[in-house]
Amino acid sequence: MESAFSQTKHHKPMHLVWNFCNSAGSVIKINITGFGLNGTLQEFSFSSFSNLKYVDLALNSLFGIIPPQIALFSKLIYLDLSTNHFSGEIPPEFGLLTNLQVLHFVQNQLNGSIPHEIGRLRSLYELALYSNQLHGLIPASLGNLNNLTYLYLYNNSLSGSIPLELGNLTNLLQLYIDINRFTGPIPTTLENLNKLTMLSASQNNLSGLISHEI
Repeated sequence: MESAFSQTKHHKPMHLVWNFCNSAGSVIKINITGFGLNGTLQEFSFSSFSNLKYVDLALNSLFGIIPPQIALFSKLIYLDLSTNHFSGEIPPEFGLLTNLQVLHFVQNQLNGSIPHEIGRLRSLYELALYSNQLHGLIPASLGNLNNLTYLYLYNNSLSGSIPLELGNLTNLLQLYIDINRFTGPIPTTLENLNKLTMLSASQNNLSGLISHEI
C-alpha cells in the first residue's frame, strides 16, 4: 500500500484506503477524504488500478500538478480532488474519461484555461471548477455536454463572452459563473434552459439587456 503514495505523508492507516473492491478483488473505489495527506501524486501507480470507478482525495494538502496519467482510469465515473493545493493546468487528457459523470476540482490553485477536450465527456452531469485561478474563455465545446445538470465555474478569472453554446445544456439546473471577468451580454440562448432553477452571473463586466424570456 505504501508504494502507491510513496511521496505522500499521511496521518491515518493506509489499509483503510482501498476500501471497495469488486468480486474479483480489483480496487474500484478509493476514498481518502480528509486523511491529512501531504504530498504529490507523481509516484502513484496509475497502471495498477485499471478498474477504478471512484476516486475521492478531497480535503487534504496534496500539491503539484494533476497528473495526466489519471486518464488511464478509463472506467472512472467520479473524481474529486477538491480543497487541496494542486496547481498547473487541467490536463487535456481528461477528455479521454468518457465515462466520467462527476468532476470536482474545487478550491485549488489551478491556472490556465479550461481544456476544450472536456466537451468530450458526454456522460458528465456535474462539473465544479470554482475557486481556482482559471482564465481564458469558457470553451464552446461545453455545449456538447447534454447531460450536464450542475455547472460551477465561479470565483476564477474567466473572461470573454458567455458562449452561445451553453444554451444547448437543456438539462442544466444550476449555472454559477459569478466572480469572473466576462463581458458582453447574457446570451439569449440561455432562454432554452427550461429546467434552470439558479443562474448566478454577478460580479462580472456584463452589459446589455436581459432577455425577458430568461
